[in-house]
Amino acid sequence: MSGEYRRESSEGETTQTDNEKQDNGGPKGIFHPELGDARKKVSLSFGGIYVLYGVMILAILSIYWGSLYQRESRTTNLNILVVNWDDKESSEYLRDNDIRPVVGDAVLQSITQVSKVLGWEVRDDLNQSNIDYVYHLVHQRRAWGAVIVHPNATEQLHRAMVTANRTFVPEGLIEAVYEQATDMTATESYVVPGFYQLQTAFQKYVSDAIYEPLLESLSNDQKTDLIRNAPNTINQPISIEVKDNLPTQSMLLMAPLQIGLIYLIILSFFQFNCSITIHMNFIGKLKQTHYIFYRWFSAQVSYFVISLFYSLLTLAFQVDTGFTFGKSGFLVFWMFNFLGMSAVGGANENVALVLFAYFPPALGFWLLFWVISNISPAYGPIQLCPEFYRYGYAFPIYNVLEATRVVLCNTTKRTLGRHIGVLIAWIAVNSLVLPVALKINARKMMKSKK
Repeated sequence: MSGEYRRESSEGETTQTDNEKQDNGGPKGIFHPELGDARKKVSLSFGGIYVLYGVMILAILSIYWGSLYQRESRTTNLNILVVNWDDKESSEYLRDNDIRPVVGDAVLQSITQVSKVLGWEVRDDLNQSNIDYVYHLVHQRRAWGAVIVHPNATEQLHRAMVTANRTFVPEGLIEAVYEQATDMTATESYVVPGFYQLQTAFQKYVSDAIYEPLLESLSNDQKTDLIRNAPNTINQPISIEVKDNLPTQSMLLMAPLQIGLIYLIILSFFQFNCSITIHMNFIGKLKQTHYIFYRWFSAQVSYFVISLFYSLLTLAFQVDTGFTFGKSGFLVFWMFNFLGMSAVGGANENVALVLFAYFPPALGFWLLFWVISNISPAYGPIQLCPEFYRYGYAFPIYNVLEATRVVLCNTTKRTLGRHIGVLIAWIAVNSLVLPVALKINARKMMKSKK
């Protein structure tokens, strides 16, 4: 009895001691009455964070979603030259045989049936030019492509019928030309499908608008001879030949020309993030002007080295960096990546200095904003985005992308100077803002220590 009494007394004392510890400030259950204020504070804090998440997600991610909004309604912004040379040199032959330039007419009729597919531009002002000049306009990005009815198209077809030419191939009478390297996504998703829609519309006119009037101009003997000796001339219908004048070397180019640009922005942010503790060695030991120069110079050296490894990655996977500039192509590619990394990295550092001092959790949102605001117009293309996204012409990544296309794909160099100028302007502005950002950061840190 006495043993049991002592044991019960001991257990009671232990329970009482635990309760006393909880009442005296020890760890408590999450629903303990004394933690009411803490629970309220935590709930409000999480509520504020969720509101911040919601606002940032809707504001930042909407930039990318918006770039894709109603894109199909803006495909007419992709201008296509339509050049009709059908009667350029054979008008006398057509008059003598009382024939209209039916091939060119059929193409123009077909254009009206697909008027909302692409931005077709019938260019009569190019009637006196030549095919090399039209190719040049496409290469210079004056247009996304061109539909060309070759000189004497109707005459060539009619002569083949008259002479029953069994070797005649009608496929070369009309061509639709584009350059895939201009923008792999846009050309394959919109331009080429648009050409094939034109092809489908054109085929509906071939029989009635082309072959019927030409056959009516033949004598019975000529018709008999044609059917007997060259039936393919009429059995093999005219089609539009789609030509890619500048195909991309490899699908591997999608890495440096698309997703790789996102990594370029992120890598530039690492420069700031990884060097914070290194900079601590000079804080308070250097003159202000010397410290500012040190921060600027060390950042540029970091971008220079990081961009080298980033560029070597492309070279390691056997992408031909000498496609445009020969043996010096890799150096040019590296320098464009350096300029781009310095442009986006400088902005990263300036904003990070301010946010790190006042609200460090916002750094992630900044990086998300900086990535999305850069890639949304760059991946557009801008012509298919709402007008708001014209800001992309002045943002770093779009200009890095276009400069890189010149190096890796031999696209037009016409705007290369502008792209380099925009990147240098970003570097200059970031360099001027750096002392201000450092001063704001230092002032806030000093107040925090006090």
